[in-house]
This record gives sequence, structure tokens and C-alpha cells, in this order.
Amino acid sequence: MAVYVAEIGGKGVFAFGAEDDSAAERFVEERWQQSDLRVLEGDSWITITVREAQDAECKQWREGRAEAVAARDADGSDPDDLFYFMLLPN
Repeated sequence: MAVYVAEIGGKGVFAFGAEDDSAAERFVEERWQQSDLRVLEGDSWITITVREAQDAECKQWREGRAEAVAARDADGSDPDDLFYFMLLPN
């Protein structure tokens, strides 16, 4: 799984995992995601773009996901019921 970053206005907003570039683009374009992330600036909506995560972002995301998986395993949750994403600092 590759790690990607969604950006708004050139600034990374969150990191997430996806199988490939197409899956990452589809994820960001999904309607529920767009409605939660849309930002109005002036008279137009800001576009959400996707890029591959940089090494430090990727490392941080993988470490956070590993912690989430361990916590999920400890409480007996469904192993297929995990989607992890990481908000990026300002």
C-alpha cells in the first residue's frame, strides 16, 4: 500500500493509504470526502489534489497505522474494518 497526501491550496491536509494513484484520486473525489473538505475561497471552490507522501510523512503514517492496528487487534475488532488516515500539522 502506498501513502498519499491530500492537499488544499498547496498545503497537505491529511495522509492516507491507497493501492495506487487511481485509488488515491478516487478516494479524494468521493462525494462524502469532498463535502467534508470543501473550502470556499472567494467565489470558487478550492481544488483538492493528491500527491505521494514524502518519506517523513510516509514514516509517520505507517507508524500511526501500526499503532491503530495493534489497538484494534487488542480489542478484538474486525481486522477488515480499519481505515486509517492522519491529519497533517499546520
